[in-house]
Amino acid sequence: ESLTHFDMKKHFGNISFLAGDILKSMNDENVYSGVLNQVTIRKWYKGRVLLAGDAAHAMIPATGMGASMGLVDAGTIAELLRVTPVEKWSTVPKIYQYKRKFSVDLIQKEAYLVGRMMFLGSPEKNIRNELIRLVPQFVVTHQLNQG
Repeated sequence: ESLTHFDMKKHFGNISFLAGDILKSMNDENVYSGVLNQVTIRKWYKGRVLLAGDAAHAMIPATGMGASMGLVDAGTIAELLRVTPVEKWSTVPKIYQYKRKFSVDLIQKEAYLVGRMMFLGSPEKNIRNELIRLVPQFVVTHQLNQG
């Protein structure tokens, strides 16, 4: 994939006086942008080292779930360490991945689809916007409450 130079001052300098002041102090010569990707790896641990959050399963930042999943990972690891006798801690990495991977995979797929919908081109974007407008409010509310 190719990366392109991204001019932060040009794109964000006029958002507010504060953003402009911050960006003036930046050197954006080495700021590049490219296609957003999700990270999927088969194994989240090696020996006693565990990966959590974006290190294990980075998501396209479309649903706001990446940070939440990292926090749930941390909570899961902490709980496993709390309830597992020290002499059996070597089992924690495998159990942690087993407990988390299925739900993370589902949320990661959802983030990917939402991200794809967000970055549609013009004709597809118009169709997407019209379809979203037609979705009854109770469907949206129900989906949000299921979260």
